Amino acid sequence: MTALAQPGSWHARLLATPTSRRRRLPSDAVGAMLGAAVAAAGWLAVAAGVRTPVTPHLGPAVAWLVTLVAVGGTSAFLGVSVLVCALAGRWALIARLIVAAGVAAAGCVAVARGLGAGQEFAPPLVAATFAGAMLVIRTLAVPVRAWSWAVVLAGTGAQVVAAGLVPAGALAAAGLGTLTGSLMQLAFGTPDGSVAPVNVAHLVSPLGVTVRDVCPEPYAPTWGVARFTAVDGEGRPLDIDIYGRDAPEGQLLSRLWRFVWIRNSTLDLRLRRADHAAHAAGLMLWARALDVGAPAVVAVRRTDPAGDVVLVTRRRLDCSFLT
Repeated sequence: MTALAQPGSWHARLLATPTSRRRRLPSDAVGAMLGAAVAAAGWLAVAAGVRTPVTPHLGPAVAWLVTLVAVGGTSAFLGVSVLVCALAGRWALIARLIVAAGVAAAGCVAVARGLGAGQEFAPPLVAATFAGAMLVIRTLAVPVRAWSWAVVLAGTGAQVVAAGLVPAGALAAAGLGTLTGSLMQLAFGTPDGSVAPVNVAHLVSPLGVTVRDVCPEPYAPTWGVARFTAVDGEGRPLDIDIYGRDAPEGQLLSRLWRFVWIRNSTLDLRLRRADHAAHAAGLMLWARALDVGAPAVVAVRRTDPAGDVVLVTRRRLDCSFLT
């Protein structure tokens, strides 16, 4: 497992951990299908005659502002993404970004030729931006993702106005970019963002817990959660569960599966990492109060730099415990 960037650095705050283990997420498969559907619907609408471009009459100041937002959310976004990845040494991610953006842009050019129309019906820049966004934003820390998508969506909307694009064509190009980026993610996987053992002690120290002999467990309790074993300052064994950025998605999918297949089950939606950790800690406290051999909750807290939630428990050695 590759170690994290120095704790507290901008690498650790902004980007997910570059681990060797990679996951193929269901959200990427959904993104690919959704992108294909949007692209097909948009260009079918163009072929059916929906070809009116956006040509508003804007004053000089407003036109300059719209152009600035358009450039910032498309070309500048791609350039900054490549620059940040280069500074962080993510060369493989840069290569995938360039390939996905290039394929998406080439696809738009081919579609425009097939329709016998100009690039306003299949803008390559929009497709390249969405392809790059699908790859880059997935690797960002969770708090930055929403802002990044806001920049991309605002830039795309401004690009439609600034370049006089056909809305249906721009939407289709965004779908093609989403499809290309999602397929690239499915092909190569997404870093699971696991914390390296050398950094676990740093994460739990703000909780007032001192640990040593940290070792990763070969199997995680659930998708998006990394489990480590360690020993505290008094030599007692500890379990350390770290709820990472993909924990809400993984547990949501498992709950949806149970809701569909198990009769009379309820759909429990917890969309934050802290909610999942608090639920697990609450179950342990409740079971321990019933004296059924549950682990003791030592500490639970959201930690910096990536916002992971850490749950530290001390197992009971006199009897079996819940997992």
